[in-house]
Amino acid sequence: MAFLIALFSLELALIYPVILGLSVWWWGREEGWSRLDIRLLWMKIGIPQAVFILVYFLLNKWRMGVWVGHYGDDVHLRFSLLDLAGNGLNYLVKYLAFSRDWAHEAKAMVAGFPASQPGWLATVLAILILGYVVLWLRHKRLNRLSRTALWAGGLFPLALAPVLSLYFAWIGYVENDRYGYLALAFFLLAIQSLLLHASRWVILGVWILLLAIQFNLTRANINRWEEAQRLYEALLADWRWSDAEDVFVRAYPDNYHGISVFRSFVPGETLRDGLRWSAGKEVRGTLREVSAFQAGRISDGLTVVREDSVTWKVDLRQWGTWFLRKGLGASDYAENGYRVTYHEGGYRIRFDTVDTSRVLVYSDGGRWIQVPVQSN
Repeated sequence: MAFLIALFSLELALIYPVILGLSVWWWGREEGWSRLDIRLLWMKIGIPQAVFILVYFLLNKWRMGVWVGHYGDDVHLRFSLLDLAGNGLNYLVKYLAFSRDWAHEAKAMVAGFPASQPGWLATVLAILILGYVVLWLRHKRLNRLSRTALWAGGLFPLALAPVLSLYFAWIGYVENDRYGYLALAFFLLAIQSLLLHASRWVILGVWILLLAIQFNLTRANINRWEEAQRLYEALLADWRWSDAEDVFVRAYPDNYHGISVFRSFVPGETLRDGLRWSAGKEVRGTLREVSAFQAGRISDGLTVVREDSVTWKVDLRQWGTWFLRKGLGASDYAENGYRVTYHEGGYRIRFDTVDTSRVLVYSDGGRWIQVPVQSN
C-alpha cells in the first residue's frame, strides 16, 4: 500500500522495483542465496509492484489522457541523452561539492556545461561508465566495503532516472531538493563505504568538515527563510485595498531565492488567503494577479510607466530576476478586459477600456505602491 501511495505522490517510485530487483540479485549473490530464494522474494515483492505500476499508467491515461502524470508525457518521456547526462552530472556535482550554494556565476557555469561542451560531457560520461564496468568486472577481487560502494554508486544514477528529464533547478538556494533524496541515500552510502577504508581519525575529520560546511550552508538558508517570512508579513501588513472592487496586482514576489512567498497556481489565491488567514484582512472585491517575480533581495521591485490611457509598461528594476505566473515562467496571455505581452525584463498590460475604478498596485520591497489610473 505504501508503494501505491508513493506512485501517486512522485514519479520517483517508478524506479523502486528496478532498484529492488538489482539489490536482491546483487546481495543474493553476495550472501549465497539460492536462486529459488531470490525468485520467491522477487515474486512476493517485485511482481505486485510491477502490477501497481501498470495500474498507475492505465489510471493516468484514463483520467488525464497521459501515461505519466505530474508534468505529462511530453516532459517525462522526453529522452534526450544530452539533457539526461547533463542533469545527472549536475546532481553529482551538487552532492559532491555543494554546488547549490555556490555563487550564481559558478552555478551557471556548471549548469551550462552540458549544452556548451557536449563533447567534454560525452567524454566524462564515457569515463564514468567505463570505469564502473571495469570495476564491476573485477568486483570479486574487491573487499566487501568496495563492493558495497560499487553497488550504491551504481544505484545513484538509477535512482535519479525518473527525474533526469525534468528541469534541474539550480538558480535558487532552496528549490526541488526532493527529487534527489532517494539518490542521495545511495550517494552517501557509497561515500561512507569508501571512507571506511581509512583510519577512524581520517573518517572523523572528513565528517566533521562536511558537517561544518553543511551547518553553515543550512544556517544561511535559515536566514533566507526568515527574510522571506519578513517580506511576506510586511506586504500583508501594508495591504490597504480590502474594500476595493477591482484590484490589479501588477507583480509581487512569487518566491525569494526559491522559497515560496506568494506562489500560486491559481493567480491571486495565495495573496487572498494570506490576507484572510494571516493578516485578518478579508478581500471583498476582485483580486487579479497580473504577474509575479523571482525575488533575490528584500528591496527588489519594479518600474511602472504609463504609455497611454489604457497601456502600462512594467519592468523589473534589478538584474537577475524574472517574471512568473502560475508558478512557471510567464508568457503572453489575455484575460477578460486586458492583454499582457512580455518582453525582456518586463511586460506591457493593455486594457480594453478606461476604467477609473480600477486599483493598480505592485510591490516594492516590503511595501505596496499604487499606480494612478489617470495622469494628472
